[in-house]
Amino acid sequence: MITLHTFPGRPGLESLSPFCMKVEVYLKARKLPYRTILGNPRAGPKQKLPFIEVDGQRIADSATILEHFEKSDGALDAGLDEVSRARAHVIRRTFEEGLYFVMLWSRWAEDASWAVMKGSFDAVPAALRFVVAPIVRGVIVKSTVAQGTGRHSRDEIYAIGARDLAAVSALLGEEPFFAGNTLRTIDLVAYAFLANIVRFEVDTPLKEAAARHPNLGRFVDRMGQALA
Repeated sequence: MITLHTFPGRPGLESLSPFCMKVEVYLKARKLPYRTILGNPRAGPKQKLPFIEVDGQRIADSATILEHFEKSDGALDAGLDEVSRARAHVIRRTFEEGLYFVMLWSRWAEDASWAVMKGSFDAVPAALRFVVAPIVRGVIVKSTVAQGTGRHSRDEIYAIGARDLAAVSALLGEEPFFAGNTLRTIDLVAYAFLANIVRFEVDTPLKEAAARHPNLGRFVDRMGQALA
């Protein structure tokens, strides 16, 4: 049994963290037996979530976790050629190293989204919650400034996200999946990020930008059905 240490989710979202959700939907796609635990980042090997416990090992980082399972029989990316793997790598980096920081800023800096994100702290004792939550919010918003995204104006930040969404929409086109007719690991990465945009209950300019590309919404629906 695999134990996945993760952040909480919302209706239609295994986790509010696209990285945690990426791992969970991978386990679902592979039909690997697992259980989830609301994790403490400081308890993990890299002081971040997600991490897993499996076969006496503790493995951190979503990419490393997927690589671990992709070495076994039934790998989702088996048979992919070098060009397809390179294309998937570029798409993954667009989600994880570009769009992610727009999502992060949108959720933690914007008051309407913060009203939802505060629910992530419900497990914290009430006496601490009202102190801890604003501190964490401040740390995360400052991290987007240090990374660079948070240095832009609100309109500029959402324009960056809109360009990333337009790019991945063009790469998906009318194909059922990002690598053609077969579900691959890149589809699980894309699903974790796109679902966290289109299924997040607060309407944001990022969500509106995704809606301008109907193929992205169809992809999210298709993936949800495939993983049901």
